[in-house]
Amino acid sequence: MYQDQINIFISTVYGKSEATRQLATLKSYLLNRLFSNDQSMLTSLEPEQIRWMQSLGEDFYQGINQTNVYQILQAIEEHLAQLEPLIIYLPFVLPDAQLPNLGKYARNLFGPECLVEIKFDPDLIAGPALVWKGVYKDYSIKQKLADHHQEIMDSLKLKLN
Repeated sequence: MYQDQINIFISTVYGKSEATRQLATLKSYLLNRLFSNDQSMLTSLEPEQIRWMQSLGEDFYQGINQTNVYQILQAIEEHLAQLEPLIIYLPFVLPDAQLPNLGKYARNLFGPECLVEIKFDPDLIAGPALVWKGVYKDYSIKQKLADHHQEIMDSLKLKLN
């Protein structure tokens, strides 16, 4: 039920925390629009929040009314709770503007409902580590060096002798 609104919402967000934040904004906006119609709420929003709400399109808002708004918001919230994010550990802080690019790439690999969660790990060297469905994979050079530690040490010993 309300699958169209869920699909549209998911298609406009790429990060798990972004989705939670945008859902809170959407909830405030819809409840204000349907129950109080206080225009000052719109002026308190950031331009990027307004652009995001507009990006949902008319198909999203069509059919949302006072009798079903809570059910729709709850359906989106429950669906988000069921989605297990792709956790990406990076050795640097990813600029917010890059999240959509990374999110689109992840969706091409893992499916249209893939949400990412970016975490900073300064111990990684020149590569990410990923967690998908509970499986951790380290693709950093640090891990490659650790995997081949003995070979590297043996090779250095030969060179030094």
